[in-house]
Amino acid sequence: MIRLVTQFDAPSARPAAATPTCSCGGCSSCCCCCIVTAIGASIYTAVNVNRLQRRMEVEAPERVRLASPLPGVIGFFAIPVSLLVAWFGAQLLRSGDFGGFLAFALFAWYGMVGLAYRGAGHPGAWWRAAGVVGVCSLLFVAEFVLWLAAASSE
Repeated sequence: MIRLVTQFDAPSARPAAATPTCSCGGCSSCCCCCIVTAIGASIYTAVNVNRLQRRMEVEAPERVRLASPLPGVIGFFAIPVSLLVAWFGAQLLRSGDFGGFLAFALFAWYGMVGLAYRGAGHPGAWWRAAGVVGVCSLLFVAEFVLWLAAASSE
C-alpha cells in the first residue's frame, strides 16, 4: 500500500528520495538503467532502420531488399532474440562460461542489427550495425562500472 503524503504532514513523514531498489542489495537503479538502455537501443534501431528504408526507397529503390516493415521489426527485437539465442546456445553447450555467453549474445545482436540495416538497403549495413552495437555496449559497460562504484561505496 502506498501512503499518500500531503503538504501539511510533518517533514519527517515526507520521503527524502524515491529511488527504485532491486534485489541485488545496495544498488539503487542499475538494473533499471540497463533495461532502459536495452529498450532505448531497440527503439533507436527500429526507428532508424525504418527511416533509412523510407529514404532508400526514394533514393535507390533497387537497394532495398525487403519492402516491408520487417527490417524495423528485426531491429527492434534484436536484443531480446540474441539473448534468447545465446541462452539456448549456452544450455546446449552445457557451459557455465559467462564470457562465451556474452560473446555469443553480442555476435547474434550484431548479426541481427546488420541484417535489419541490410534489409533496409543501407550501403554500409555492417559498419552501421557495428556502430550501434558498439555504442550501446559501451553504455552497458559504463552503467556496470557506475554500479560497481556505487555498490563499493555503500
